[in-house]
Amino acid sequence: MSFRNIVFTGVVISAGLLFSLNFPTPPPPEPVGPYLNGVFPETAPGSSWDLVDALPGMAFIAPLKILTFPNSDDILLLDKIGEIWRISLANQTSEKVRQIVEPGSHATSELWIRDASLNSNRMPPIGRNLVDEVYIQALAEWIDQLSPDAGKLQTSLIYPNPTDQFLSIRIRDDWPGPFSIQLFATNGTLVLSQVSEDKAIGLDLGGYPSGMFFLEIVNSTGERELYKLLVK
Repeated sequence: MSFRNIVFTGVVISAGLLFSLNFPTPPPPEPVGPYLNGVFPETAPGSSWDLVDALPGMAFIAPLKILTFPNSDDILLLDKIGEIWRISLANQTSEKVRQIVEPGSHATSELWIRDASLNSNRMPPIGRNLVDEVYIQALAEWIDQLSPDAGKLQTSLIYPNPTDQFLSIRIRDDWPGPFSIQLFATNGTLVLSQVSEDKAIGLDLGGYPSGMFFLEIVNSTGERELYKLLVK
């Protein structure tokens, strides 16, 4: 038997073993009960119990689970479309209401603040305790010349398309809500309808048959967008 035959046989055996394995199916979404399933206390630690939006500048599509990150003040957020977010909640880090880039204002842009900092706000990884002044100046000039509409969505986004289960919708920034979301089969039959106040929306289409659909998005003034959607 030649060396080539030995290698080929090994590849065939490895491939057969791989396809014979039974990979476990992911668990169903975990329901979120009161006080995040008991993670938070039911009684206030002080005289008052003020509720605030911890992450007002962030929107998550189909969040599934929140976990603490070991040995840190960070949390991990897992969503149904496979994304994992690591978010720092430490007070000494950035302000969570800041945008990554605030068009026309480098001083309030998260990217510039992190890159220009030498303290704990600095963008990781920290390879050295130096700031590239030329880069920081160029970054500030680039941010300051951006128009207020820079980066805003002028049309809605739907992704992934085609999809085999989860669909994410990001509605354009200049549209007022609430928003009507309707899904039609090719024969005109309405198969899904819902109303949302949010511009970031997640749909679970896992129970729908494969084929072409039409997704219609309508805002509060009656403007509409229509998209072709392929479900695999």
